[in-house]
Amino acid sequence: MESESETVISENEIPRFLHEYLSLALQFIVKGEFQSALEALSHSQELLDAVISQNAYIDSDFIIATFHNTALCYQRLGELQECASALYACITTSQRLIAQKYQPSPSPLSIDERIIKLQYISKLHLQLCAVFSQLGQHEDALQHAKEGLSKIQENVNLNLKVCQDHLERHEKLTHLSALRKRVQNQQQYKLFESPHYKSYHKTVTKAIPILKFLDEDANCNNKKMKISLKQDDEEFEWINEYNIGDIMAIEPLGIEELKGLVNVSPSLSKDMLLEKICLMIAANFCVATEIRFLIENGANEYYLLESKVWLQKSLKFGENLLPEECPLLAYIRMFFHKYYKDEVRKPVDKSAKFSNDNFLFAKAMLRSKTPQPVVNHSVRKTYKQNVFKNSTNLNKKEKLSNSAHKPKHKRNKKSNSYLEDDLQSSNRNVSKEEKKPLEVSYPVPYHQLHEKLEKIQSQESEPSSSEDYPVHFANKSKNTKF
Repeated sequence: MESESETVISENEIPRFLHEYLSLALQFIVKGEFQSALEALSHSQELLDAVISQNAYIDSDFIIATFHNTALCYQRLGELQECASALYACITTSQRLIAQKYQPSPSPLSIDERIIKLQYISKLHLQLCAVFSQLGQHEDALQHAKEGLSKIQENVNLNLKVCQDHLERHEKLTHLSALRKRVQNQQQYKLFESPHYKSYHKTVTKAIPILKFLDEDANCNNKKMKISLKQDDEEFEWINEYNIGDIMAIEPLGIEELKGLVNVSPSLSKDMLLEKICLMIAANFCVATEIRFLIENGANEYYLLESKVWLQKSLKFGENLLPEECPLLAYIRMFFHKYYKDEVRKPVDKSAKFSNDNFLFAKAMLRSKTPQPVVNHSVRKTYKQNVFKNSTNLNKKEKLSNSAHKPKHKRNKKSNSYLEDDLQSSNRNVSKEEKKPLEVSYPVPYHQLHEKLEKIQSQESEPSSSEDYPVHFANKSKNTKF
């Protein structure tokens, strides 16, 4: 007999429940209530387990968002092993979409969606690298640094292919005299005169030199290709405050961001190109740094040369593509100056504002001859709050733990069902007669978490101080997906 504490929901209600759990968790995150956010996310995991166990359809974006925000909470709480597990689960699910081994929708990912996902996965790998570095697991950190580099290179290659395909089509259309005549005579064929086409073609033309420079396999001269930023262009001010810590800090991720309409134009925009550049620089830097850690731990000093090569590549990309005001570029220069003083091509800017929090862990690295972790978890920085809507009534449960594969630890098969074989089986065709109603137990009053959030909100006379949050997020454009 069904107990009073159990709630039975239909399959078509699952997305609404998952969306509500995530929405409430995000509101707790904004308030800095990370334990409460984990409670909400634990309900999302519980429901996902119930759905997967009954072979029902589930959108993988809910899995990604659940683990992404779980990793964020654990990072803020300093529980790094749990953070690593959640990040690993997020990467695993995202990579299945890229590989199309598990595809919930009837149609496969488009090349535009693949570009966006690859950029997201690259950032996840670098964040996992930072966590492992702090845990002292530098072999794992190096592996994920290289994985992050591989994904951003694949992202650049796909972007470059899209641009080159467009130019080839444009060239063919331009030189087909018959079609050109048709374009001139018929209004409906005036493709070249379309404002949208002109804008897209201009974007492609500007993006190709940068993508070729980032693409190691492409032939490109060493001419500097700084991305021009107008001083009055507030949309891109975030790059002038962007440092490596901003890449490593996990940001809140709503389901709306994952569900946003994706087309190739945003992935070629100035904003997204800047993020590609920053990820490429950070990935090369992380590889160099983790190799140095391994050398300090007894690895062959032969690898010092390899570390230097990766660091030089990071500096090359930064000096050629980033604005001079970017703290990330200043940080890479300082790091290079620390180990290779006689080879610095450009002197370090003595007027840099080292009192800024962006440079706190950089200063620590300069004072010590021993390589430091790529992120100092104790650094406290500002956090720009995001506004999340659609609050919901949710219940209380123990925090989400052991929810994903933990490297170097025994895997909990039951709690990881939708990360391995059961994830692939969730898309099976099961008849309605075979399906059972999904049962999710609620051991406490259904509205308890929502009341907790309302209590927190009622006690606040003004928004929380930015100093209450330990990690700084760059004030990026609203158009930036990841």
